[in-house]
Amino acid sequence: MVRILPLLIVVILITSCKEKTSYRMQLLIENKTDNKIAVKLFPKSEYLHNDLYDFSDFGSGYNGTEHNIESNRNESLYYSENTDQKPFSLAAKIFDSIHITPFNKDKKVMKFSIDTVIGYSENLFDSISSWNYEIKDYDEPDNFNQNPVESHDYSFIISIDKY
Repeated sequence: MVRILPLLIVVILITSCKEKTSYRMQLLIENKTDNKIAVKLFPKSEYLHNDLYDFSDFGSGYNGTEHNIESNRNESLYYSENTDQKPFSLAAKIFDSIHITPFNKDKKVMKFSIDTVIGYSENLFDSISSWNYEIKDYDEPDNFNQNPVESHDYSFIISIDKY
């Protein structure tokens, strides 16, 4: 009984501790075309590690620079703990350019860079670009708790009527 009491106290303390909400910002590319699209990312050299790039300013982890996004799906480009920034500014901080190629008969490449856009009506790096904004709340599990997260998601929409 004497050994069980300290263990019971530790378990109660661990399970009763409420985690503080984490706040995040996420950049996404959303495919609103009828076809799959290929996305090729060109991160700045400080984020690039061979064919991978550092996709977050917290924790550690790397992601590939090439992605295929199915129709009506999205792909995360970057996560940040700093929610007090604009999506176009964060994109310009992380990437030199982004190329998108639709899997259709034209295969017209859209090229986005900080100072120019080719093949699309707006530049995701520009301050006047349209980003869809949504706050999502969810829990991330760890060993003992569910850690609440408030994610500020910014999606740049690729749609057929804009290219």
